[in-house]
Amino acid sequence: MYTNPNNHAALVAGRNIRWLRQQQRLTQAALADAAGIGQTYVGQLERGQKNATLDVLSALASALGVSVAALLQPGARARPSRRSRPPLAPPPAA
Repeated sequence: MYTNPNNHAALVAGRNIRWLRQQQRLTQAALADAAGIGQTYVGQLERGQKNATLDVLSALASALGVSVAALLQPGARARPSRRSRPPLAPPPAA
């Protein structure tokens, strides 16, 4: 499929979405389900083939535990916020 190299914002967002999804070991299907969008659409966004609306970016950011701004920062490797991570289990008693 065609990716428009002139669509810089879509490419940046797509790379960040893919990187965050992979860091959290999520499939495209799992991310799509959590964000309430289609799996095919997630793939198109990651490849920079589609432009996401603000509502979709907000849903993806929420599902990934980051801000919308983090999805749009070139060269950034956004990290999920501490709030979105499950609490760590206490160390086992010795």
